[in-house]
Order: sequence, then C-alpha cells, then structure tokens
Amino acid sequence: MQKVYIFDLDGTLYDRKKLKQRIILSYLGKGFWSSLVLMSSERAARKELRLQNTGTMGYSEFFALVAKKSGQSPEYVRDWYNNSYMVHMAQVLEKHYCARPGIVDKIKDLKKEGCRVLVLSDYGNIENKLKALKIDPALFEYLL
Repeated sequence: MQKVYIFDLDGTLYDRKKLKQRIILSYLGKGFWSSLVLMSSERAARKELRLQNTGTMGYSEFFALVAKKSGQSPEYVRDWYNNSYMVHMAQVLEKHYCARPGIVDKIKDLKKEGCRVLVLSDYGNIENKLKALKIDPALFEYLL
C-alpha cells in the first residue's frame, strides 16, 4: 500500500505569524476600509463555518456568507477574494515569508520513498502561494 502525505499549506509549510496584520497593512492606500470590512467578514464567515463543522460548503456558499456579512454582492466578494485578497496574500508571502526550514527536503525525501505528496489550502490560490514561498508546485502530486 502506497503512503500518502497531505500538507496543509497555510501554517504548516510556513510560519504564518503576523500574516493577517501584514495583509491588512498591504492595503494601505488601496481601498483600505472596504477591504478591512471584507477581511473581517471573511474571518467571521470562516469562524462560523468551523463552528458548524459541516465540511460541505463550497466557495459559492462561502462567498454568499461573506457577502451577507459585508453587505456586498457574492460576485463582488468573489472578485475581491480572487483578484485582490489572494493577490495581496501572495505578495505578502513573497516579501515576508519562506518555507519552514527543511520542509522542501522532507517532501523530496518522501517522494523518493515512493510516497504520494499532496498539499491543500482552504484559502485557495495554492500554486501562486507556493511560488511566493519559493516551493515548486511540481513537488506535489495534487494541489487541493
């Protein structure tokens, strides 16, 4: 039987200390207040989903919940999340963060042993975040 290792990108492959604050600061002068409301709504929606612990909600439902909390449309939230928030997150990662020491070598070792290695993120934008952290996305069999 082949072993499978699944790494959670955010907080496992790198130390996300002060990430939220750095993302907020990255918005200074670029729609700061509206983005602050959306980020706060996004966090509240994630917390609510964790408390529900259904595990079945997709991005459409997530964006609808953020929209409800922020007073924006789900389409506006989806656009902001994908084309602003995730872009800012990748930029902040590239500027301030790097992979945890030894993690890339560990992943390579697991692959040499014949293990399947996957990475997941409940935030999405996996490929861009891996590149920002200088981790080759090709190290992983799947990006989930």
